[in-house]
Amino acid sequence: PRATQAVIKALHESDASVRTSAARSAGSHSVDAVVQPLIDVLDDKETAVTLAACESLGRLKAQAAEQRLKQLQASKNQTLAIAAINALKAIGALSEPDAALAKLDVGQLEPNEFDVLAKAKDRRCVPKLIDLVQTAGIPTVDLQVPRVLGELGEKSRRGTADQRPDLH
Repeated sequence: PRATQAVIKALHESDASVRTSAARSAGSHSVDAVVQPLIDVLDDKETAVTLAACESLGRLKAQAAEQRLKQLQASKNQTLAIAAINALKAIGALSEPDAALAKLDVGQLEPNEFDVLAKAKDRRCVPKLIDLVQTAGIPTVDLQVPRVLGELGEKSRRGTADQRPDLH
């Protein structure tokens, strides 16, 4: 359709706001024709364009984007890494617990993702959670981590409180 072609063309405009809008709207075009152009703009120099492309690829459940999104997941840019993880989860390439673990690696969890980790009973998260509470100094983290460790039955949560006197 013409609308799809116009969106694809707009992904290559010089104006970043036009590219961002095009990448965002491409997610509502449920045709394969938009997938590769969206994958291509994952390398855009403007973060907003890449974020919009990640969101659209996730919305489209574009399995063809998995490899490139996994590369982006390793980005030093935390915002891009989180967007790639969210897209991979939406596509089905990461389960909810695996996505939460990946976000824990990046050091940024949403409050509901602490619950996901607790319900998953995956003890791989224990050292990462302890590191997070020792370094974050964020009230939400300080409250959530001991709870999750408790639900996991982690005895070392006392060690966490002992190492962070401000948690008492």
